[in-house]
Amino acid sequence: TRRTTDQIQRNAESGVVGSLVVTRIISEIPTWVFWALGALGVIALAGLALYTRERRRRRFAEADAMVDELTGISNRKAFDRRLDLEWRRAARYGRSLGLMVMDLDGFKQVNDIKGHAAGDVVLRDVAQALDKRMRDTDLVARIGGDEFAVICPETGINELMTIRRQLSEQTTRELKEVVGLSIGVAEYVPSDDDATSILARADESMYRVKRGEATAL
Repeated sequence: TRRTTDQIQRNAESGVVGSLVVTRIISEIPTWVFWALGALGVIALAGLALYTRERRRRRFAEADAMVDELTGISNRKAFDRRLDLEWRRAARYGRSLGLMVMDLDGFKQVNDIKGHAAGDVVLRDVAQALDKRMRDTDLVARIGGDEFAVICPETGINELMTIRRQLSEQTTRELKEVVGLSIGVAEYVPSDDDATSILARADESMYRVKRGEATAL
């Protein structure tokens, strides 16, 4: 017990001595060193804040670059990126992937007769109608002047045909202008070389629909 007490006392004395040494060393440090360290800390915090703000700005800018300014839905850049991503996922895991490409019928007449302002209203209304009717997991995009597309993950051809019929009947029904919607559909197949393969088939399907082949795939 005596030995333990002595050890505790020696430890305490060593701690006191150590504290005194540290205090003396600190007291001998020039004041300007503390000011310099403080300034470096302020600079570091400012740099971190600037980096965070710039990163946030770039993230918002990238998000804005994916949105069609007129309609507020995804644009062609966002469409191409998502289609490639979903095609790779379907190819890798053997999942279903559906695609619809659509074109407005009679849109040119609206522009020619009533002007581009009226045409812009039609495009916005169609975009919002499509976006409202599709699932959250789908991507609705404007990919051209009066061309739209919908990427439908986990969706086979039978479901696409049902969705196409519903969209053809409902999307333009409440529009002020008389326009129609030609919709082409395609689904991923293992023989696809890349994402452009399914897009090409959906395009061809859409043009066949425009020629009057309403059940065309």
